[in-house]
Amino acid sequence: MFCYFVNRHSFHFMKMLEFLGFNSFFWINVFLWLPVKLALLELKLEYGSLENYLEHCDEQRKRPNESA
Repeated sequence: MFCYFVNRHSFHFMKMLEFLGFNSFFWINVFLWLPVKLALLELKLEYGSLENYLEHCDEQRKRPNESA
């Protein structure tokens, strides 16, 4: 949803932010890192921590090899 908004209305959004006094370097940084931060937050909320997520991925990778 956020990516759709940014892709669809990015020019108008950037012009509005410049009008409000934010420089473009700040918003470039926000647009680059916000999706990453949101994805990490989603993983933390779903699995409790990033370590739990990595353990889950390791278990999923090991399961097909154990059955063979």
